[in-house]
Amino acid sequence: MKDLYKHLEDEIDKFYTLEEKMSYHYETLIELYKLFNNIGLDLKNENI
Repeated sequence: MKDLYKHLEDEIDKFYTLEEKMSYHYETLIELYKLFNNIGLDLKNENI
């Protein structure tokens, strides 16, 4: 499974710059943060 992941990662790298990939991940993290806030998960609590 790791080989498949690495292969896909290499394919993606051919088409996107580092800045584009980081922008995508940043937007994804923002959406996850909003989702967790909506369900009332306390992200500041380290004793989860």
